[in-house]
Amino acid sequence: MTDSASKEMELTSELLEYARSVALKESKKRSPKFVDSDDAAHAAVLHLMSSPPKFDPAKGASQRTLIYIAVQRSC
Repeated sequence: MTDSASKEMELTSELLEYARSVALKESKKRSPKFVDSDDAAHAAVLHLMSSPPKFDPAKGASQRTLIYIAVQRSC
């Protein structure tokens, strides 16, 4: 059952810039040394753009928190 209040998050340029900075930070921490962290960060942001998370403001999380978690899981 899907919640009617949950909608796909609109990724503004500000949110995408935040996602990129989080992706760079997380990819440097999590990627193996033989993987370029910039490439891993780019792939994480592209994944976020291709399938934006569903956002429901009534659940209490901010958009930035949701982006952080989504990008962290992609790295």
